[in-house]
Amino acid sequence: MDGRYETVYTETSAAEYFAFARGENGWRDYLEKYPHTVILFRQESTASALVQELPDWAPVYSDADCVLFIRKEQPN
Repeated sequence: MDGRYETVYTETSAAEYFAFARGENGWRDYLEKYPHTVILFRQESTASALVQELPDWAPVYSDADCVLFIRKEQPN
């Protein structure tokens, strides 16, 4: 999700993203509904900590500000 969320994305998809980013109930469903291959989050974010614990995601880059994850096995 980028800064265009108010003009490009539907209200529903934006709400789902923010629920995922905050780690609310059902946050994993977002990754299944929208099969990402790459995720970029701020280093200290809730979502970053949650994705770090998932066995099918691997961090491939990090710096003081962010961490980049890739899905270990790409969806079909």
